Amino acid sequence: MRTRVDDTLPAPADVLGLRLWLGRHMEEAGYRLAYRSGERSYANPITRWIVLRDSADLTTARGIALLAHEVAHARQQSGPWWYRWAWGLRYLADPWFRRACEVEAEAWWVAVMVRLTDGTVDALAAKSHSLGRWRSPHYTPGDPDEMTRRIAARAREILGNAT
Repeated sequence: MRTRVDDTLPAPADVLGLRLWLGRHMEEAGYRLAYRSGERSYANPITRWIVLRDSADLTTARGIALLAHEVAHARQQSGPWWYRWAWGLRYLADPWFRRACEVEAEAWWVAVMVRLTDGTVDALAAKSHSLGRWRSPHYTPGDPDEMTRRIAARAREILGNAT
């Protein structure tokens, strides 16, 4: 099952350019966008909705980075109905798979934040996630520092350089 999204971040270094690029990928995967109240955002492989928390502002770097995180999940999940169902079940049942999926999505968050702000990969990777040691919301195994290193390494690949 797919955890990695084979792509690099495109040249547009502005919010609108990245929003349009991410929107195309979301549509190609067959997903639609919605908002809801609450603190969590998610990509649902069954309904093919990306649901962003209502505080997400897609005119800001943080909003676009959140969208990039969820679009990474939509791209991981894209495929026929049986694949999306299997992906969702494995995500819920297998913490190692969930960790790999979240590392990828967090790396996309970091890459977008680096592109749109003056932050560095290492600094943003360190504050991007709650992975490792069975912490909410992801409940994934492993050392948080190791997850930070993995996120940073993948973000550099997505950016196509060693920023």
